[in-house]
Amino acid sequence: MPAQATKPVEDTIAKVNDEVAVGSDLEFQRKWWRFTRLVWIVFPLIVVADLLGCFGRGPLANARIQTRDGSLDVKYERIERFSSPSILRIQFGPAAIHDGKIQLWMDESLIRSLGNQRIIPQPAASAIGKNGVLYTFDATALPAASAFSLEPIKPGIFHLRMHVPGCEELNLTIYVMP
Repeated sequence: MPAQATKPVEDTIAKVNDEVAVGSDLEFQRKWWRFTRLVWIVFPLIVVADLLGCFGRGPLANARIQTRDGSLDVKYERIERFSSPSILRIQFGPAAIHDGKIQLWMDESLIRSLGNQRIIPQPAASAIGKNGVLYTFDATALPAASAFSLEPIKPGIFHLRMHVPGCEELNLTIYVMP
């Protein structure tokens, strides 16, 4: 029986420097190119959204609301971060002052959800009741103001109501990001 001629195994995949066989999958490569283009579009959008304050601490996160009667003017962060400190500032108008005192009723979510840490200046008195707290501040001259130091205790959407007794009520919506 004659010896069969053996033929070396040939690889149909091209080699680089005659050493490594490098395959190509053009369909996979096209999918990868689409994915990288998407990443190059989405990541800059996320960075811009963050700089604008969509995730807290920026121009879009800051808000201001006031009553029509001028009793309250509130500056706050509508987008906050869980467990990060923030300040809710309240300016009281002339309609809020009665006999040298200002009374401010705040919803219980100020303490339960938004984690009120400190009030500056300290109220002269506070009373718990009616699903909230009634703070009494001394006010001898305008502008009268107060600041509430907040540190949200959980992520979510929270509604905070406040008013000076006998005046218009303000409703704030605060988004707390994780």
